[in-house]
Amino acid sequence: IKAILDKRSAWAKAKDISVDVLNIPRTLQTIADLSGTLRQGIVLAAGQPVQFGKAFTSEMESLFSPKNAENIDNLIHSGKYANLAEDSKLYIAPLNQKAVSLAAREESFVSKLIQKVPVLGQVIRASERAYVTFLNVLRSETFEYWAKKWEGTGKTSKDYSDLAKFINHATGRGSLGKLGNAAEILNITFFSPRFMVSRV
Repeated sequence: IKAILDKRSAWAKAKDISVDVLNIPRTLQTIADLSGTLRQGIVLAAGQPVQFGKAFTSEMESLFSPKNAENIDNLIHSGKYANLAEDSKLYIAPLNQKAVSLAAREESFVSKLIQKVPVLGQVIRASERAYVTFLNVLRSETFEYWAKKWEGTGKTSKDYSDLAKFINHATGRGSLGKLGNAAEILNITFFSPRFMVSRV
């Protein structure tokens, strides 16, 4: 991934750096408060309390330990329904978000440059780690819950895709449709465009 990113044109690199810098204020607003727990998780909190509880526990375990976050991430990707979830387009954010494009990251932590600031960078990385882990566990646990209940009921791939789409929207990962390619720019103008769309 790093090799591919290094081969980008000077214009593409400059654009990414500009978007990164412009997203610093929003990243600063979201650190150290764990607001994603209810802001993104509130829709599933009532309907999936057990899964919400597991996600919150995982969030706390990941906040102070990168190793715990890695272990949880590995469990998510090796679960019984992990491949089905991926095929159904369930959004599982990469734990190491700086290794992917800006558009593929969680909206609240788009900026990576700010993480290089001494001390503050550590706080931001911990906040991001907890945020990503919470949402990933909530999404995967909810998908697994329904996949188990649906076994042997004749559900089709469309049913699972619809389930994944609902879970994505319920946890603030709305689809921008034709505007998806402009996600990076929209993220600067609006606080969290995918979140706003998901609530509609």
